[in-house]
Amino acid sequence: MTDANDIIIIGAGAAGLMCALEATRLGCRVKVIDGNGLVGKKIRISGGGRCNFTHLGADKANYLSENPDFCVSALKRFPPEAMVAWMEARGLEYNEKTPGQLFCSGARDLVAVLERECEAGHVELCLSEPVLAVEKKGDIFEVLTKHKHLCRAVVVATGGLSYASLGASDLGYRIARQFDLRVTTLYPGLVPLKVNDKGIHAMSGVSIKARVTSGGRSFLDNVLFTHRGLSGPAILQISSYWREGEPLHIDCWPDGDVLCFLQSKVDNAHKSLKTLLGENLPKAFIDYSIENAGRPFKQYSMADKERLQATLHDWTLVPTRDSFDKAEVTCGGVDTRQISSKTFECLSVAGLYFVGEVLDVTGQLGGYNLQWAWASGLLAGRAIGAAYKPRP
Repeated sequence: MTDANDIIIIGAGAAGLMCALEATRLGCRVKVIDGNGLVGKKIRISGGGRCNFTHLGADKANYLSENPDFCVSALKRFPPEAMVAWMEARGLEYNEKTPGQLFCSGARDLVAVLERECEAGHVELCLSEPVLAVEKKGDIFEVLTKHKHLCRAVVVATGGLSYASLGASDLGYRIARQFDLRVTTLYPGLVPLKVNDKGIHAMSGVSIKARVTSGGRSFLDNVLFTHRGLSGPAILQISSYWREGEPLHIDCWPDGDVLCFLQSKVDNAHKSLKTLLGENLPKAFIDYSIENAGRPFKQYSMADKERLQATLHDWTLVPTRDSFDKAEVTCGGVDTRQISSKTFECLSVAGLYFVGEVLDVTGQLGGYNLQWAWASGLLAGRAIGAAYKPRP
């Protein structure tokens, strides 16, 4: 059992660790409790082990929430450039894979730095210790595991429901509901979409560049056909905005008008449509999407051309969403209208904080979710450091 000067952080992921380091830097004694046996398990696998740790362009347009302005303050006070400076100060190398998208040279190196700094700051790590309950009695919280831990403030940094294999659970949402906080609708985000179409399944491994639109949002990137349906960056991005039962619109010829392209090939009109379209589309996709694509283009009537245009520029289907086990993030979470955007403290329960993915703030693909984790964790730690330093 600890004394009541301690801050307890539930969750040893990106947000929880960053919160711990900032709070301990400001003089707090901090304990981090996690049911996993390792810290930063999700960090370790992110970006294929290289960790896309931030995106330089992060702003509120890259986040999905019922309360879209909530993230603005944190992203201004701890912007991506601040995270880059944090990395550089610790000698961690990184590179820019695509404009703004920054990757570590190795995720394990980043986790090792976080672990070393926790040790140097005397952060107590209680791993392989699942939290069973959180209770508040007066000004003191009891965090119950196989032990009873007392503290003056609790930070819920438990993450979401994605990656159950890494220990994800609904613990954070249960804690929120226990204290009468609303949790918005939860669903898998950045997740593949399933389509019951054997023709699509047969194209598994084939990809096309496409513009995918749904829910008022549109993304231009690769679409990958799989044995279950659709994946790839464009699909993962749109999956967070798409709603069950709504149509998904795919422009399979996003760089211009397909009929204009074909008219520019008038000297080759004797060639098959499959040959002409094959300059930009995989033949397997042409065979799947267009009937009799082996005919010479000159044999196509105006009605045929209009059907072709509709097929390629507005391929419409109604998929279903894959499970949390396949998702990179959880959409939805603790309603941020109940949380201070400055401190991340619950407005109705003094000393109770929520940071990271457990909140109803979901980033797009590309480093935005980790930037949110770093920013929310550090700023909560800063607020806690100011409010809960041990008394002299």
